[in-house]
Amino acid sequence: MSGFLQRHKALRPWTGQLVVLGIVLLAYLMLRAPVFTRTHINEFVREVNRSLVPVQCMGLERIGGDHCVVFYPQGEEEAAKLVLRTAERFFPVVADEFGVKLKRRVPVVLYREQSELNRVFGWPADEGTMGVYWGGNYPRWLTEGLAQEMERRLTGFRLEPPAGFPNCYPFSVLDDFDSLPDERLAYYQSYLMVGYLLEHGGDAKLKELLAELGRGCSFASALERTMGYGVSEFESRFVYALLNGGC
Repeated sequence: MSGFLQRHKALRPWTGQLVVLGIVLLAYLMLRAPVFTRTHINEFVREVNRSLVPVQCMGLERIGGDHCVVFYPQGEEEAAKLVLRTAERFFPVVADEFGVKLKRRVPVVLYREQSELNRVFGWPADEGTMGVYWGGNYPRWLTEGLAQEMERRLTGFRLEPPAGFPNCYPFSVLDDFDSLPDERLAYYQSYLMVGYLLEHGGDAKLKELLAELGRGCSFASALERTMGYGVSEFESRFVYALLNGGC
C-alpha cells in the first residue's frame, strides 16, 4: 500500500505537467489552425450533446422512424406520431436539397409545457421560445431564414409582411430574437436576407457559404469568400434593396 501511495505521489507532478502541456498544445493549434481546431471542437460538443439526449429523456416515451427519433411525454402519442410523420416526409427532402447525407437518426424532443423546456436548458420562467436546436458558428437569422425558405419551397407557405415593414433591425441584434420587441419582424427580415443571398448568388453560392461555415469559418469570413463582400456591405446592400422595393 505504501508503495502504491509513493508511486501515486510521484505521478502528481507529471499529471500537472501533462495538463499544462495539453493547454499549450490546444493554444498552439488555435493559433496555427483556428478553423480546423474550431471545427473539431464544434463536432465534439455536438456529439456530446447528442449522446446526452437519451439520458435527459429518461422517463419519456419514444417512437422512431428511418430518419428521426421522437421523445415525448406519456399521453402525447398522437402528437408524437404527427411530428414523426412530418419529419420522415421532409427530412430526406431537405437533406437532398443541401446535399447532406443523414448518417444517423436525429433526436426530436417534445415538451408539454414551456416551463419543462425552460428547466432543461436552465432558462428563466419568463423565457419564451417555440424550440431550440444545436447551433454552431453561424448567426441565428441565417438558420431561421433558411428554414422559412425551405418551408416556402416545400409547402408554399410564407409569412406575411408584419406591421411597420419595411423597417428592419440592425444585423448586430438579430442573433437574439427572443429579446427583440417584434419577433415576427425579425423572422420576416431573416427570410428576406436569405432571399437576398439567393437572388444575388443563387443556390450554388449559398451552398458554398454553408460549406465554409461547416469547415469552421466565421460567418464574416465565409461571406467574404463566397459573396465577395463583408457583413457591413451586405447590410448596406440589403437595406438599400429593401427600401427601394428590391426584396
